Amino acid sequence: IVTVKDGYGRNYLIPQNRAVVANAINIADIETKRSELEQKEKQRQHDAEARLAKLKVLSLSLACQASEEGKLYGAVSSAKVMELIKDQGQDIKTSEIEMPNESIRHIGDYEITLNLYQDVSCVIPLSVVTQ
Repeated sequence: IVTVKDGYGRNYLIPQNRAVVANAINIADIETKRSELEQKEKQRQHDAEARLAKLKVLSLSLACQASEEGKLYGAVSSAKVMELIKDQGQDIKTSEIEMPNESIRHIGDYEITLNLYQDVSCVIPLSVVTQ
């Protein structure tokens, strides 16, 4: 609840649907919506923690074509990591996968961070090997 000048509220905020008059009905409606949003946020947090328990135990291995020096023909992207995780029966989006700072263009062991929700994340190992 904020106080603004009458003309600003009446001529701009209310017609643009950016504000409503602070009466008892509108305040009760806002409190109801706030409690619903808090409940949804708690449910999302709980779902993310349940997914985290399943994803923590994963260990990924990806076979790629590489040169004799160990350089890959191409690179490992978050889409490939998502496919690996889905092959193991887990559901994840590419936006939840955070790749290492350096691009994965060589054979070796890497750590992939999965950001499932605001403070819910884990690190899983990824081993890139030759075919």
